[in-house]
Amino acid sequence: DNMKISQHITPYLLIAISSFLLSVDNVTAFSGTSRQSRSPYVLSSGQFGAARTNERHVLHMSNTMTDAEDRLRQRDSSKLSALSISTHQSESLQSGGSLQNPDFSSLAAVLSCSLLITENTVGAGALVLPSLTAETGLLTASSIFSALYVLNLISGFLIAEVSINQYETSGSQAPSSFKDLADESLKNKDIGNIVSLISLLTNISIQTFALVRGGSIMSSALLGGAVDPALMSTSFALMLGVVCTVCSSTALSYVASGAVMVLFTSFAGLLLPGIANVQDPVATIFASGTSDSLFSAVSHAAPILYSSMIYQNIVPSVAKILSYDRSKTKSALVLGSLFPTLLYLGWCFASNGGGVTGAASGATLTAFSFATIWGSAMAGVMSIGEEFQSLFSDKSATASSGDEPLSLPSVVAAVLIPLAIGLSLSHGDGDSSGALSLAGGYGSPMLYGLLPVLMAFRQRREDGLAEPMVPGGDAVLGLLATATGGFIAQHFLADISGMFH
Repeated sequence: DNMKISQHITPYLLIAISSFLLSVDNVTAFSGTSRQSRSPYVLSSGQFGAARTNERHVLHMSNTMTDAEDRLRQRDSSKLSALSISTHQSESLQSGGSLQNPDFSSLAAVLSCSLLITENTVGAGALVLPSLTAETGLLTASSIFSALYVLNLISGFLIAEVSINQYETSGSQAPSSFKDLADESLKNKDIGNIVSLISLLTNISIQTFALVRGGSIMSSALLGGAVDPALMSTSFALMLGVVCTVCSSTALSYVASGAVMVLFTSFAGLLLPGIANVQDPVATIFASGTSDSLFSAVSHAAPILYSSMIYQNIVPSVAKILSYDRSKTKSALVLGSLFPTLLYLGWCFASNGGGVTGAASGATLTAFSFATIWGSAMAGVMSIGEEFQSLFSDKSATASSGDEPLSLPSVVAAVLIPLAIGLSLSHGDGDSSGALSLAGGYGSPMLYGLLPVLMAFRQRREDGLAEPMVPGGDAVLGLLATATGGFIAQHFLADISGMFH
């Protein structure tokens, strides 16, 4: 949940961005104070945040935003001071339209949160995107990416709206946990328990993909695939379980930070030269899909693409970091979700156009794949383990310090259950994309499509709040609910049809 990797990168980003902005006469700035963003691959003292990664990420439910945030703010403040960035509020625009004394610290906070969203999005799902987009064709895949970007953005705005309205109404900070946010918004503990169950099942589905794919990567790296992928998946799960059992959350945060560093360094090493080495860009873009049935290809790809673009689980945290400021939160969501969409499109373009094979060595691709899976799988163990530990622990026992390793039974359950499911689904061939399809076809749409509509609708009606972040009133809420319901129904029908073929 804490972004330790961004602590090292952000100061250098700020130097470059500040130098550029100072040379521009008219700059759109944001008011507020800068807060340090936090990494989805790095553990807080209470819980390791999941990523989605894709799976990226695992859909985490961080239950605390503790004094670690205060330490991050202090560090961020000292970095901004070293750059001589003013922290006072920006003055209003004059009639001529020029902006006096732009607040670069607020702009830095928005950029930092945008990177937080990006890092929370890019993950294990990226490994299967090129093959999926090859089936549909890149042009069709681009349309799917664009539609999912808009739908997720509306969903993110609704979650931010609920969080900000709760803060403004109560005068205290809104919950950072998505489950707690649903509890307070809907005022129904039963729905909160359902949210927890759906989240747990979704996490297990994504963890299933990560464990099986991790074994497949290890099998390919060792003796060219001569080793049984099922054996390597078991070894990968065992190694992961030992690390998560022995290491404290602080120690795991350093391991996770290293994985994030390798992930983005290797991704840049693949993507940039890969795009440049595409032989025929036009033909790559307009190439037909490899699947005989476009409808079947889209039905197969859409849930996995959707799962790979989820970031809404951290929207309450982003709103809190940005002091519940509407304009800054909206800007962070727009930019933060746009970056991974463009990265995914570039990655698929480079891969399907032959650029990655010609531009990258096998070692770089292996490093990217393993770092992606390791970060996602470790996040999954911690997220699922926390859920099991909270379910079966003695509530009357004295609370731990928050930096102790998870209990052995919790880690064993978080590893063995997804591993058993993955090995049974993959049939030993290393293909577990069906688990991602399950998460993206049912769990994620329910959590981040239907639930935000219910929360926003209830809040607007019963609390009488009249400052929505999403214009269009009930029509937009109905549109998102209908699109999400149709998405789930289409995936269900495709699954039923597939059972008879």
